[in-house]
Amino acid sequence: MRHVLLTGFPGFLAGVLLERLVHKMERATLLVEEKFLEAAQNRLQELVRVQGSSAEAIEVISGDITRPDLGLDDSVAQRLLEEVDTVFHLAALYDLAVEKDLAHRVNVDGTRFVGDFLVRIQNPVRYHYVSTVVVAGRRTGRVAEDELEHSCGFHNYYESTKHEAEVLVRSLSREASLSTSIYRPGSVVGCSRSGWTTKYDGPYIALKTLLKMPWPLHRWNHGACDVPFLGVPVDFIADAISALASRPQKELCTTYHLTDPDPPKLNETWDLFSQELLGHRSRGQVPEWILRLSLRVGFPQLLGLPSSMAPYLHHRCEFDCSNTLRDLDGTGIVCPSFEEYVEVMVRYFRDHREPGVRPKTVTIS
Repeated sequence: MRHVLLTGFPGFLAGVLLERLVHKMERATLLVEEKFLEAAQNRLQELVRVQGSSAEAIEVISGDITRPDLGLDDSVAQRLLEEVDTVFHLAALYDLAVEKDLAHRVNVDGTRFVGDFLVRIQNPVRYHYVSTVVVAGRRTGRVAEDELEHSCGFHNYYESTKHEAEVLVRSLSREASLSTSIYRPGSVVGCSRSGWTTKYDGPYIALKTLLKMPWPLHRWNHGACDVPFLGVPVDFIADAISALASRPQKELCTTYHLTDPDPPKLNETWDLFSQELLGHRSRGQVPEWILRLSLRVGFPQLLGLPSSMAPYLHHRCEFDCSNTLRDLDGTGIVCPSFEEYVEVMVRYFRDHREPGVRPKTVTIS
């Protein structure tokens, strides 16, 4: 990787991924939305300090993926078209309750404009696109990595627009003979070694809910017994993408599910959350019919659970990781089990009212 163009910085995953890439590339250009420029510069300074990398090798430029030429000045665009040989596209709007038009503009149009730009790059280019497992929408059962198209529908516009964006990426790869890797992470949680995270969403909502539950409700397990937990530590995702991006590409387009190959069920994660947060495991299991009824009458919303999260509490969908396991074999990179990192995950949540504080004694590199 001589010159990397990366979108999505200073987002959580993009920042951690850049830490993994700094010693594998010669240069990097970070395409940042104007309103995030100050945060990006601060994050970059932290990276340079921690990693000991050269600030001159990484530049932050203002751009906009929702505009032609990524909103770049002609001279800047031309320079990148002449120099870049690797593109990581992570920028997206992650919001389960997002409105259709906004989601389409960022997730679909943005991906289209990134594709339009990179096919004009003068060097042989390798494209790395970060998608999500929820492109599976309302599908149930086991989903293979090479599967995308389906007619099951979607729970929200985040799912549907990320699905549409991945369709664009796959089509571009075929039509332009573009070497492409697609990564589908599960729900990103904090570092498996320090617990550090910059946001409390996804699985952290369960921790917030547990804290708000009155006695004796918190003594009962509210997790479904046959729904897999899809949380994945950010350090594993970044390590996996960095390693997979560094290996020779044997196929024109390869998709990787970055999930736990043997995930626990939601009732098991609830028990472990309860043990670490409250000091006790569940006394009994709430029956399935009561869980479903509570969702319909809006009880979880009273405890702070967003209504957009409700469908995932009973969505029975699993993700095959054959490509990921095959191509990471021998690297030493494996997804840690939930039992291995739940203690540090909960400790960080308990000790930091606001996310983003990075432990000084533990690094994620």
